[in-house]
Amino acid sequence: MKLAHLVAAGLFLGLPLALPAAAHTPQQPPHQFYSEGDLKLESGEAIKDFSISYLTHGTLNARKSNAILMVTAVGGNHHRLDFMIGPGKALDPDKYFIICTDAIANGLTTSPSNSKAQPRMSFPKFTIRDMVESQYRLLKEKFGIDHVVAVVGPSMGGMQTLQWGVSHPEYMDALVAMVPLARTPGWTVAGTIRPGRTAITTRRRRRACGCGATCSICWRRARRTCTRRSSRTAWMRCRGWRRRRPPR
Repeated sequence: MKLAHLVAAGLFLGLPLALPAAAHTPQQPPHQFYSEGDLKLESGEAIKDFSISYLTHGTLNARKSNAILMVTAVGGNHHRLDFMIGPGKALDPDKYFIICTDAIANGLTTSPSNSKAQPRMSFPKFTIRDMVESQYRLLKEKFGIDHVVAVVGPSMGGMQTLQWGVSHPEYMDALVAMVPLARTPGWTVAGTIRPGRTAITTRRRRRACGCGATCSICWRRARRTCTRRSSRTAWMRCRGWRRRRPPR
């Protein structure tokens, strides 16, 4: 195994990882799409007519040995780590060919919102491992890359990074998993995932606002739909639950 090091970078907690991903500007390289056909999933189902969205910085050398893969956080896009990309920075495009990908269902890569074959609730369930396989196919099939310098990702991107080390341990020299989770804890489900899912699936919310669950009002309303029991259970699983009063 040629894995040089594994960085679970909790020290990045104070950096701009918590900020929203930036919007694309005309001055930046255009994001592109690679069609992978039907993407077979771990469940046995498939995402039909699957296309992965990505953006590249720098130039791939003749030996194809200077590539770095960036994977994004939940709710993020290929701009999530823009603050780390640039001359003299950690992800230096003068040295590396940086491939910034969009995760399945983030709205750019094939998603419930843009799939014509499997729109909305007909979109199949998928896993972190399925995200990794879609990225692996992009690197192998589109770019012909057999080995990368590193896989880098924050938050859910850190989860994907860890899965890269399990699924393809010989494929990279380094894993840079920033504030990752090895599993999804209850407080994440109750505080982040469930409110978003509820805001999207509850018709009453959409009729009231018509925003498609993107505004702060709908988000706050959806948060209140979490049951008292699930919220308290999530807080009890959090290390700091004794020091803070559980939500009511």
